[in-house]
Amino acid sequence: MKIIRCKAIITESSSKEIPKTPIALKYSKKLYEFCIQNAEIYIQTRMNDPDLEKEMKLGFEKFLECLDAYLDFYD
Repeated sequence: MKIIRCKAIITESSSKEIPKTPIALKYSKKLYEFCIQNAEIYIQTRMNDPDLEKEMKLGFEKFLECLDAYLDFYD
């Protein structure tokens, strides 16, 4: 079994302007850092936080779905 040794970093955009045309996002503030091996436990813990915005909850859910798909691809 291969152990993945990397960290996921989720950041927040510092720009408050709404662009008129699609542009690459620029992130400048680190919000969370966690080990991929503990991602599900960490994210479930964060999602139980009543102060977490619904957009962040959706983002965490989608991140886990994508991570599962990625890891299934390599199994």
